[in-house]
Amino acid sequence: MKERTLSASRGFTLVEALVSIAVIVLLVSIVLAAVARLGTSARDTRCLATLRQLGFGLGAYHADHALLPFVQTPMGYGSIEGDIPSDPGFAPVLAEYVGERPPERARPDDVFSPWIVGPAWRCPADTGYDHGETRHGTAWVSDASSYTYGPVGIVAVLAEQRFPGASRGALQRAVAIRVEQRRWPIFLDAGGWHPRSASRRHGAVFPDLGAGPAVFVPSEEFDALLDELGPLLDR
Repeated sequence: MKERTLSASRGFTLVEALVSIAVIVLLVSIVLAAVARLGTSARDTRCLATLRQLGFGLGAYHADHALLPFVQTPMGYGSIEGDIPSDPGFAPVLAEYVGERPPERARPDDVFSPWIVGPAWRCPADTGYDHGETRHGTAWVSDASSYTYGPVGIVAVLAEQRFPGASRGALQRAVAIRVEQRRWPIFLDAGGWHPRSASRRHGAVFPDLGAGPAVFVPSEEFDALLDELGPLLDR
């Protein structure tokens, strides 16, 4: 029987083993990065789909009432502050239009208990957010939704301050007419948790019901809209 040669029996050298390990680590890191990108893309897609659902709900509400709701917080100030009466939030107003129950407190008799929230009010990327130097938990647990009712909620407050003698219905109809002419984000992320940039936020646009990156609305645009409301209210 022939003896084995040294080259055939020596196996891997230490250098070859280290190179093999490095290649494996590199491949694993590439796969993990690809999986992370797919997860981010999936969360973005689901968030935009949810915002689009809210946009369709708002469109259906507008079709029924010919106005936009004057609301700001997801569940209204009354539900947050206890017994203080206030306008309802956007979740109870639009719940039937998006086919989702409004959020509920985990303990109904405790206004500080966490919210139980259905998919229509929750962004899958909302896992907590930074506000200045303070780290907060998920918006949907603490505030009842991952989304906020954007510029329209601000316009509602400003319009009632500018035109204190106008009826609520007249103000809502006038604001709806002017907002329809602008591509303002109506609903938008309550925080910048989409990681492509620190300030990236998604928004739903009315009346075309599209969803995409939210745009910033400068204060002068609010002033311009308020200036346009006067003639509509005088009709």
